Amino acid sequence: MDNCCCQIRQEPIHTISCVAYFNSKAKLFSRVKQLRYLITTNFTNIWGTVGQSLTTIQKAIKLVWCQQRKDWSEEDWGKILFTDESMFRETGSGRRWFIRYPHEKYKEEFIIQRKQNGGLTVMVWGGFSFETKTDLYVTEVDTERIDSVMYSRIIRQYAQEELIDFDLTLQQDNAPIHTSAYTLRELALMGISVMEWPPHSPDLNPIEHLWANIKYKLRGLKITDRQSFIDIVRGEWRAYPQDTLKNYIKSMPQRVQACIDAEGGWFGK
Repeated sequence: MDNCCCQIRQEPIHTISCVAYFNSKAKLFSRVKQLRYLITTNFTNIWGTVGQSLTTIQKAIKLVWCQQRKDWSEEDWGKILFTDESMFRETGSGRRWFIRYPHEKYKEEFIIQRKQNGGLTVMVWGGFSFETKTDLYVTEVDTERIDSVMYSRIIRQYAQEELIDFDLTLQQDNAPIHTSAYTLRELALMGISVMEWPPHSPDLNPIEHLWANIKYKLRGLKITDRQSFIDIVRGEWRAYPQDTLKNYIKSMPQRVQACIDAEGGWFGK
């Protein structure tokens, strides 16, 4: 049976059932017996995580950021409006299956380099905190791209009121449209404070759970047109329970500690 585990560690780009099937064909063990064994070893069958490798400097920045916030309470994190853009595809995602242990989600060998172009249909933007969730912004047409000017308008229309009324700090990643001189000037004029954020750190952002769950619900849907697709995405966003979002934010102390344990590298959420 240990042969199964050795195969997986050497070639993780398989499904558990595939490994069991080929070994059964080789008369090693029955397929059912191998499946049961692999499950008891705590291996998991999962899509590869899309991302990129972190440099030594990026890991160091991320580690320091977490160390500075390791004593933050859930309530401290609750004063942050976590935001992000995300792409939703109407077709296949181009992802790959791996077999790994649950804690290995962000190990280098299980990271799929993110493609910057192709196969994307709708970009959305949204955010949430302990007490509030913004409306979801959706691009108007397939060719529309969010630049600094549009991003600033989105914040003004979709987030400024929540940020001011609930005395929240804006979290955003380091995408160029977020950190441009134009955007930072506009945010300052709106009276919005911005949280420092380490580079390439989606594993620290609880909104990634929300995007992943919505995309999971969309898998296999037969969508007839783009507007129907947008309506479904918006509906899933509106229906997402605030209590669940609050629990995501409550996980921040554990995320920060996990990042420290990983010395600033990727960690499993």
